[in-house]
This record gives sequence, structure tokens and C-alpha cells, in this order.
Amino acid sequence: MLMTDTKKREMILTGSIFKSIASLSIPLMLGNLIQTLYSLADAYWVGNKIGYQAFAAIGYVWPITFIFLAFSIGLSVASTSLLAQSVGKEEYTKANRIIGQFFLISVVLGVFFAIVGYLLTPYIITLMGAKGELYTMSVDYLQIVFFELPFIFTFHVYKSMRESQGDTFSPMLLLVISVIVNVILDPIFIVQFGLGVKGAALATVLSRIVIAGYLFLKMFDQKSKIHVSFKYLKIDVPVLKNLLSIALPSTIGQTISALGFIVMNAFIISFGDETVAAFGLGNRITSLFMMPAFGIGGALSTFIGQNIGAKQFTRAKDSVKIAVTSSFSLLVAGSIIIYFIKEPIILFFIKDSKEVFDLSVTYMNILCLVFPLMAIFQGFLGVFSGSGHTKYILYLTLSRLWLLRIPMIYLLGKHTNLGSDGIWYSMLVSNLIVCVAGYMIIVKGKWLIGTLRI
Repeated sequence: MLMTDTKKREMILTGSIFKSIASLSIPLMLGNLIQTLYSLADAYWVGNKIGYQAFAAIGYVWPITFIFLAFSIGLSVASTSLLAQSVGKEEYTKANRIIGQFFLISVVLGVFFAIVGYLLTPYIITLMGAKGELYTMSVDYLQIVFFELPFIFTFHVYKSMRESQGDTFSPMLLLVISVIVNVILDPIFIVQFGLGVKGAALATVLSRIVIAGYLFLKMFDQKSKIHVSFKYLKIDVPVLKNLLSIALPSTIGQTISALGFIVMNAFIISFGDETVAAFGLGNRITSLFMMPAFGIGGALSTFIGQNIGAKQFTRAKDSVKIAVTSSFSLLVAGSIIIYFIKEPIILFFIKDSKEVFDLSVTYMNILCLVFPLMAIFQGFLGVFSGSGHTKYILYLTLSRLWLLRIPMIYLLGKHTNLGSDGIWYSMLVSNLIVCVAGYMIIVKGKWLIGTLRI
């Protein structure tokens, strides 16, 4: 039997910390798994039915869509934090004002970015240095995928609304429906209709559209304590200022990180399409096995937001140790599993290139060392997201990519005999350093200061 929002609040504020975080994180883990299945379904059909160049294309364009998504992610982080603090204080009128602003911004930006992205795609892919088949397939895929943005932006509003109250199950359930539709449509569009990468993109967009109507009904449901109300769908300066003060550092961090990944792709493509394909495959496997870290980090965000709102600072601090330790342990176990089963996983997606296979094996060996560090890093991001101190997210994400990883990729890849292996080692070292920096910020404790200002 599902708990009511009131029961969830009581669990988060007074129940066992471990059980509360586990209860919140398990649906998030499943949701992240399902989200990963979106890309894995595309990857399987594209990689096996078209070839590794098509596989490389759908991985190659990922940072571009992420730049546009960064705005929604930043707003979602801010909204979830402020909503959770409002729930902790039982100030639901403030919560409804916040969600109204988030919804308004999301609808406008989602539609605007879809149109602009479609028009700019050929120029962006050219600037990234893609040529030949990689260019053609990247443009074909990306132009269509841009039209999922309005639906993702809207989903983030619903997700923030529910997760801030401790309901991590409902958003996960909607993702299940979407991924089932996507898995069904992929072979139809890619193989039967012969649309190739365009078919993969169409399947993804349509799977988002399927749940859109239900999202709107639930968001405007007046029976829910937190809902979108027409009277708050107008510019509310104090709320907008509070929301953007938290959203902007996260958005800037996500955007500049995505630009950094585009720069990384420029380095990676210089080693050939095979390296691009290996990198794309490794990233998809990362998304799958990082599921526990993403889930626990998201759960920690809600838990900390509500407890800071209720001024239970010791409980908030205790949750960090419990959550990060749990996430680290799970990722160590995951790394051991990956080490022993990596070859059949690679062959499941890529069968037509021994060079891609060899590169992927090396990459995944190093990923086994990266995963436990990423568990720590994601836990820290959950702390700063929940507390609303997103400036720390900005500092850590920019340092990891621009100050550490990109310079190291250049130095190791171009000025040593490591070649493309320098990319993988740069990822390992950059994650290690930011984990140390994040720990130092956590210990200082300034993140415990509340950020709700309305």
C-alpha cells in the first residue's frame, strides 16, 4: 500500500534514516534504470541493424541536447529544494507559488528550445567537426530529438512536485510507460519502416508524448497539496528571484559542463569513429551501473531539503554519511560485476568492429575504478541540491571538467604515447580530485543554511 504525502513527510522527518533513504531511492533507481533503457533500446537496434557509425552518432550528439536540458535540470534542482523546504515547514501556499513559476518557465523554454535547436542543428554539428556519415546521421537524429524537449521540461515539473513530497514512485511509473512504448516503436521505425536513426529519434519523441496528457491532469489536480494553480501562472517576482538564485548556478554548471563534453568530443573524434563509438557505449553502460548512485543522490536531496526546512540539522548531517557509504558500497560491487562481464555486454551492442571492442574493453576496465568515486560525487551533489546551495555544484562540476579533465585529455592524449587511453585515465583522476574537494565542503557545514527566501 502506497503511503500518503503526509506519511512520507513523517517518515522523512522522524523515521529511520537508512529506511527513509532506501524507500525514496529505490523508485529513483528504477526510474534511472528505465531512463537508461531509453538510450539502450536505441543503441541496440541502431548498433546491430545499422552499424557502429550510427551508434557513434546518437552518442555524439548527447552533449548538445544536454545543453538545452541544463535549463530544465537547473530549475528542477532549485524547485525540488525549495518545495522540499516548504514541505518541511508545512508552507504549501509558498510551494504552489514555486511550482507555478516552474511550470510557466518550463512550457515557454521547452517550446522555444525545440524550435531553435531544430534550426541550429546543422550548424552545431558542423562546428563540432563531424563529417561524412557521422555528420549526416547526427543531424538526422538530433533534429527530431529536439522535439522531445517540451515534454521533458513538463515532466521535470511533475517530477519536482512529487519527489519534493517524498513520492519517488509516481514519476518512475510514468517512465515505465514511456520506455515500454519506446521499446515497442524502435524496431518498427528503425527496421520495419527502414528509417534508421530517424526512426530511433521518432520512437523516443512519441514515447514522451504518450504520457503528456496524464502529466497535465495530475499537475493541475486541486486535491493535491502541491499543484499548479492558474492564479499563480503569472510572473511572481519574489518567487522567481528565489528560484533563479538557486537554479542559475546549477544551470550554468550543467551548461558549461555540456559544452565541455562537446570539447571532449572534439578531442575524441580526432582518434577516429571507433573511439567515439567506444566512448558512447561506455557512457551508456555507466548510466546503467550508476543507477544506485543516482537514486541515492536524488533521495538524499529530498531528505535533506525537508529536514533543513524543519530545522533538523543533525539529522541532515547524519543522512550524508549513511547515504554516501551505502552508495559507495553498491558501486564497488557493481564495478566487480562489470569487470567480469564486460566483454559479453560490449558484444551485445557492437559486433562489426574489433577495434571498437578492444577500445571498449580498456575503457570499461578504467570505469570499474571510476564508479565508486562517482558514487561519492553524486552523493555530494544530492546534498547541495537538497539544501539549495547549488554554487557548490557549479564549482565542482566546472573544476572536474574544465580545470582537470579537458587539460589532462589534451596533455595525455596528444603528448604521451597513451593515445585514446589518456581520455579514460583523465576521467579517473578528475573524479578523484573533485571527491576530495567535495568532502572538504561537506565538512565545513555551510550547506546546512536554508535557502527558502519567500
